[in-house]
Amino acid sequence: MTTDIEIFRKLASEIDWTEPWLICVMSVHLLCTIIAIVTHLEKAHNFQLGLFAILICFGAATERINEYGAENWRLFAGQQYFDSSGLFMTLVFSLPIVLNCLLILREKARASVSAKRKEKEIEIFLLR
Repeated sequence: MTTDIEIFRKLASEIDWTEPWLICVMSVHLLCTIIAIVTHLEKAHNFQLGLFAILICFGAATERINEYGAENWRLFAGQQYFDSSGLFMTLVFSLPIVLNCLLILREKARASVSAKRKEKEIEIFLLR
């Protein structure tokens, strides 16, 4: 019986991580993470929400992107990565998107709690 970790290791070892299109995909994910962190630090909330919306749209389009990749992989890839189950796309494309969205949501939740806490402190101060 193979475990999920063994399946993941096997899949990861079969991927040619030096392919230019994969390097581009991973670079875009890294750039999105950096942008999410910087926009949080700079308090660029609208920009961060725009990034969140774009990431959600790409996440929603994952199945169509996988279908396109399965039909046209010879144009840009050295081997067929795009299986019908979408495991490759889930790990390489969707998972980083979900992690970036969770990072943004976490920061938005923290900001909301902080704002509510300040609001309650002001309310308590005014009621005295």
